[in-house]
Amino acid sequence: MFKRVFLYSLITLLPWIELRGALPLAIRNGEKEFIPLIIMVNSLIFFPVYFILEFFYHHLEKVIFFKKQIEKVRKKAHPYVERYGLLGLAIFIGIPLPGTGVYS
Repeated sequence: MFKRVFLYSLITLLPWIELRGALPLAIRNGEKEFIPLIIMVNSLIFFPVYFILEFFYHHLEKVIFFKKQIEKVRKKAHPYVERYGLLGLAIFIGIPLPGTGVYS
């Protein structure tokens, strides 16, 4: 059991895969305890993004590669956020497409 939970945790922490890969894998592997798993993987993704990436955000923006990536994501999310506000941002993050996840 510990190996599977560790695997789901690792997959959750990978950018562009995140929960969209961990939860379907858990379902495919026959996991029965969905609520604790969902809480765990959401907690795993929230804390690194909120605390660590927010801390480094302004430093990453100075690197040309990351600046281009950040601008690409901003352009992609901007219409949703402008039109729907916070709900638009939630929709942008919640749509299971690569590059629209919580790291973006």
